[in-house]
Amino acid sequence: MKKSATIALVALIVAAMIIPQSLAATNQGLFYRMENGDRFYFTMEVEDEGIPWSNEIIYLEIVNANKPIPDSLTDLGDLEHLDKSLYFENGTNMGFYALIFIFLAQIEFPVGNWSLITTLAGTDLEGLFFTDVRDLSITSGDDYWGYSYTSNSSADTEDKVWADFSKFDGFLHYYHVEHFNTTTQSMIAQYEVNRFSYHNLRWGFNDGDRFDFHMVMTGEELGFSALDELLYVKVDDDGLQIIPSNMTEFDDIPFFTGDLYWANDTIFFDPIFSHSWRLAVPIGNWTLLGDLVEGLNPTENITLDGSDTWFWGYSRNETSGGVLREFHTDYL
Repeated sequence: MKKSATIALVALIVAAMIIPQSLAATNQGLFYRMENGDRFYFTMEVEDEGIPWSNEIIYLEIVNANKPIPDSLTDLGDLEHLDKSLYFENGTNMGFYALIFIFLAQIEFPVGNWSLITTLAGTDLEGLFFTDVRDLSITSGDDYWGYSYTSNSSADTEDKVWADFSKFDGFLHYYHVEHFNTTTQSMIAQYEVNRFSYHNLRWGFNDGDRFDFHMVMTGEELGFSALDELLYVKVDDDGLQIIPSNMTEFDDIPFFTGDLYWANDTIFFDPIFSHSWRLAVPIGNWTLLGDLVEGLNPTENITLDGSDTWFWGYSRNETSGGVLREFHTDYL
């Protein structure tokens, strides 16, 4: 295995490649990872003249992610905003409260080439705000890309804005605004929006990763002779999907896209590997994954494997034509 023990990659290969491939990237490598129906949850904290409001949970839902990206993007202003709806946690539309996001140039960016986004932001970003800005600063780290700036929404009101975006999916991650009265030298209001998930799951590997396997097959029940072969899995360069912020069923876990190859680089595919449900699962909350597995069809005779330092997995069995079949699936 070419990755560390933080990776959750199944030890039994499955035919997960039936999932449609994500939208093709532009010739500059840009693509939107979001899909229609994706939801992003945030906590919203507001303080008005020193008085805090009740904290709220809000979510933004992607309505239309199928917006084209220019094949050769030369200006961030040429990016179309994805269609989104904004709601409070109970499903009520945020209405005019959505105006808290007015200080953002946009809520999402395409991923795949953050160097290009940074370069274009240096010349284009300042012109995308609804007001004149100064002290614009762009930051780029391992996981987040963002900016901060200062503006004046009135003669005696100074606004300071900070925003960070996830480099994985391009969507807003953190947003903070302060309104300061320059005459009285007092804080007028401030609000902060922080993204969160209900489960803390994340992928433990990256777009483009490769994983090598050794497959041994004995018995001839399925019409195969003994087999002892090397093969590998190659994740597409845009193969990772967004993990839903809230999951209640095992089927909510997204597939990634990629291909299975024999060691000689010819593509391999066979339905005998469909006995495992996912080629990979996200890491970060094995307890939740166990609950989701145990919530599957009770007739499958599913049991979680015992606790192990390096592996998490499950087993199941089925009887067909007087033959008992057992399946064991482990993730590293």
